[in-house]
Amino acid sequence: PVVLRKHKPVTTVAPASRGMNYDRTTDVWIYFGLDGMVSSATSEHPKGEPRFDRLFNFLDQRAQKHVVDSCRAPELHPELKVFRSDCWILDFQKYVNGKGRAFPSVGWSHQYFADELSAWGRTSKKAKDLLERGVGFDDNGRLAYICFHYRIQVDRMSGGHAAEPDMHAWDKYVADLNTRAPRTAKAHHASELWAKASTELRIISSTIQVTALSNVVALVAVMIFTRHWRLALFTFMAVVSTLSLLLGFCVVVCGWDFGIVEAVAMIIFAGFSVDYALHVAQAYHHCHGSSKYERTAKALGEIGPSVIAGACTTVGSSVFLLCCTITLFTKFGVVLAVNMTIAVLYALVWLPCALMLFGPVQNACCGVAGNWESLDDDGHAETSNGYVAHE
Repeated sequence: PVVLRKHKPVTTVAPASRGMNYDRTTDVWIYFGLDGMVSSATSEHPKGEPRFDRLFNFLDQRAQKHVVDSCRAPELHPELKVFRSDCWILDFQKYVNGKGRAFPSVGWSHQYFADELSAWGRTSKKAKDLLERGVGFDDNGRLAYICFHYRIQVDRMSGGHAAEPDMHAWDKYVADLNTRAPRTAKAHHASELWAKASTELRIISSTIQVTALSNVVALVAVMIFTRHWRLALFTFMAVVSTLSLLLGFCVVVCGWDFGIVEAVAMIIFAGFSVDYALHVAQAYHHCHGSSKYERTAKALGEIGPSVIAGACTTVGSSVFLLCCTITLFTKFGVVLAVNMTIAVLYALVWLPCALMLFGPVQNACCGVAGNWESLDDDGHAETSNGYVAHE
């Protein structure tokens, strides 16, 4: 079992990072000896248990030299946006050289290396802090990992698309670094921003497929309820149009990046959007009349007040979200109110117009739902059993 020392941030007065508030900048770590995280959480590691590179061996002189040489290297790459680095290994090297010994060196044992690090850590509080978050040993005294901390000029609150170029820049840098590294000192980089951005990008990439699937399911459900393809198609078009306008409002009007909130909203509000249009289409399906205009008017008279009341209560509930201080809740409240407004307008304005122009006509004589027909040039509608209804 490997005992990991908890990372403790060094309390320092940081210089201004080119106009960006220091608290908004991002922490990046380069690890030697770690090979990712095991997803299953334990009581000792609630965020997942680390997976170690068993080939890592810091007693190898080549590994020592590579780690020492690569510590300050990120500062030489402007695309990495590094403005601060904590390279404790260089301070340790000065400490060892000051005692008349060479580092990197050969012939050191794990115990000797641990004793030297402990002695250096007692020289100052800064050395102690850097050591506590920079190395980890197992129960046998073997060095398990080494890590270096960097502060980069990237907003830690950035969305997935905004952080993706910086994440790829670090991916490329570490990949190039590993091409020159001995097998005993392969590196990996990590950041909370990278984890958040990767999750967000995966959710966004699946949004189109999930939204399309939910709309298709809604189309099939409406067709089952109404038993007519034209009613189902009009309802489907109302839902797609509502979601399209909602997306345009978020991205164009509000100026939001298409992030995780917008992606989840597109999936969730597909169900909200189909509700009102389905009620109107179902009411049209059950209302009898001699013309499409008459059936539409009856449907709106029966279901219109209920749709308006439902929209008002839903929009009213979103007002409380608008008063929240957490941005996630505020965004959700705005999207909910706008979605309900667009959905009710499509259900009570656009869909009735489409039904009056192109909706199916029910047989007025027999009154059997599902007897649909097409109009001839004289405005008459002939059903499949021979009855004729005049438009």
